[in-house]
Amino acid sequence: MTRQSCLAKATLALVWLGLLWQNQFSVCHGAEVGTNTVLSSIGTSGTVSFPLVPHHIQRARRGLEENDSLVSREHLPRRRTEAAQVGALYHGYGTHYVDAWVGTPPQRQTVIVDTGSGVTAFPCSGCNDCGYPNYHTDAYFDEKSSKTFRKATCDQCSSRGQCNKQTQECRIGMSYQEGSSWSAFEGIDNCYVGGFHDKAITQDDGGTEDLDPGHASAFAFPLQFGCQTRITGLFKTQLADGIMGMENASSSFWHQMYKAKKIDNKSFSLCYSRPQAASRQGTEAGAMTLGGTERRLHDTPMVFTTVKGAESSTGFFSVHVRAFFMREGKGGEGALAIKDVKKGKARVINLNRAESILNVGGVIVDSGTTDTYWNSKIKAALKDTFKQLTDGQNWGHDKINMSAEVLATLPTILIQLNGDTEMNKQVAKEFGNGDPNQVPGLVGDLDPDHPYDVLLAIPASHYMECENGVCVNRFYATEGSGSVLGANSMMGHDILFDAEHGRIGWAESTCDYNKLVTENGYRDVLDGGDAVDKNSAQKMEKQEEEKEAVDESKTSAQTKENDDDDGVDDDSVDDDEVDDDGMNQEEGTSSNEKKQKPSKGGKEDQHEGEMPTNDIQKSIAEQCPGLVCRGSLAISVLILFGLCFACYRCYFAPKTIPAVAYTEVELSNGFKDKGGPSGYKDEFADEEEDDEDDAEYGVTNPSYEDL
Repeated sequence: MTRQSCLAKATLALVWLGLLWQNQFSVCHGAEVGTNTVLSSIGTSGTVSFPLVPHHIQRARRGLEENDSLVSREHLPRRRTEAAQVGALYHGYGTHYVDAWVGTPPQRQTVIVDTGSGVTAFPCSGCNDCGYPNYHTDAYFDEKSSKTFRKATCDQCSSRGQCNKQTQECRIGMSYQEGSSWSAFEGIDNCYVGGFHDKAITQDDGGTEDLDPGHASAFAFPLQFGCQTRITGLFKTQLADGIMGMENASSSFWHQMYKAKKIDNKSFSLCYSRPQAASRQGTEAGAMTLGGTERRLHDTPMVFTTVKGAESSTGFFSVHVRAFFMREGKGGEGALAIKDVKKGKARVINLNRAESILNVGGVIVDSGTTDTYWNSKIKAALKDTFKQLTDGQNWGHDKINMSAEVLATLPTILIQLNGDTEMNKQVAKEFGNGDPNQVPGLVGDLDPDHPYDVLLAIPASHYMECENGVCVNRFYATEGSGSVLGANSMMGHDILFDAEHGRIGWAESTCDYNKLVTENGYRDVLDGGDAVDKNSAQKMEKQEEEKEAVDESKTSAQTKENDDDDGVDDDSVDDDEVDDDGMNQEEGTSSNEKKQKPSKGGKEDQHEGEMPTNDIQKSIAEQCPGLVCRGSLAISVLILFGLCFACYRCYFAPKTIPAVAYTEVELSNGFKDKGGPSGYKDEFADEEEDDEDDAEYGVTNPSYEDL
């Protein structure tokens, strides 16, 4: 056999193999198997990124049963401090970030939402070795490609920028407690946040609903930001491209948006959830609301703390701590109403530390700090109380193997915060018939002298960081002075930062942005595309159901016909006659369809009682009748083996293909040993500037009805 004829036959075999595979995936199209669902993807850096479960499984997981809630999401009245825009948050390596679309045409820059910083900044084209493509999600912002970009002149420098007379630039730089730093010049360009994750919006869809992702570009405004030319430390290795300053300062993102008259109120809300891992493709992890709060996210009424009496530094959002408790794990994860505690459902132990000790150096809420840090003066009491409630377990920070069931038995931390009494009385009147004990989140009889204080619940599933069954305690009592309620304490709450009125609102929430958006007729922001109305969405869903019913009917008829041809009695199918995947040939039901009992600590990881892999197997089995898919795979393997053998015989001298080693992307930096806080704390002292629009805390104090 000549080499040419051999190659010709091998080519024909290869073509036939391709047609066979095409036919296989045409039949099995319903399984939706692709590089974004099952396979790994190789990034430009040569690293291997293993995506999460398929996106439709991820969406279905969020369809959890609703808890009995005091807040009805239907027909909620609009109030003056409610949302202007709601956008998706995504999960980074222990942080939460949002999409910022900058320039004309828009370029995406992902930025960590940080209430402890006052400047928005990300790498620009002149930045060398600044995180892309090895770490960051996006290429550097190319200011030369934007028609609307301009450098800030010396007379436009922000309160944190300084004029460089030689270059006529506003220079700005930051250093952070954990060792990161950056330097930049200030630029100005059009910017909006939110919208679709992978698609820029060049034309507003004309909508008016704050949830509409296609309406996000209507909130674009000229943003003054740091165009970074140098970065170090975690700023280089983080997943997000940059940082979004959200503290109470005139240079912050929300304040610039307010001055541009894109929102009516000096307020915003952050609602954090924590997925199990982060993906460069984007992992939804909550919602950010600009201009107020989105009540449809809330599982409990929003209750309010005040900064009055709180020791605070300029720009930070502070709280005053009245008391510190720990509650048995069986009491649940939320701020359980005192009436349930009185029934003996769970013990609550007060650490009995004076307010002066609990508030040494002040207590701030910092969304850019991953973990929670408290002053060390409570450490001994914290350890003793934890040991009492866990039958002798030690409070420490070593890695330990722990199941979800054991995690659910660990104590919940309860922090009593100084409440806005007048506001919370109105909340109790509306939702508890005037009784604070009937409102989760209010202290009630736990402290009869201060029943309208706020009770912040931090369950073990939040202060413990777990990965593959290994957990680490991320609530540290190690600080000499000053305490930080970081992102893990904020999770499970929609938190309103109301700078104008000097208060912070707290409402328990699953922070399920995707569910809220899709239930209101809009597409998931990770799917992209334009918004659709509810009727269209329902019609599409009905059409899909009808199509599936027709396909199932055809499959059943074909199966029955095949059984008749084989002379098999339909009424005498033996229980053992099932295929390898547990699929009963006659009934078309799988043994895997039996509902599994959810584990105690892992409700959020259940998909209607089934594992995601079972969902995939079931989908393939239902839509691939007989052995079309599985048989084709076996035949294809044999043909491929024969083809390889033929090529070997043709050339007699096969080349050795060297193996390529890839490095897996680390999806969490939580287990890295660090000497200090893992988040970012802005140490730059904000300079005050005369701004008639920049009201400080407590300037106005509207009633609850006015809100």
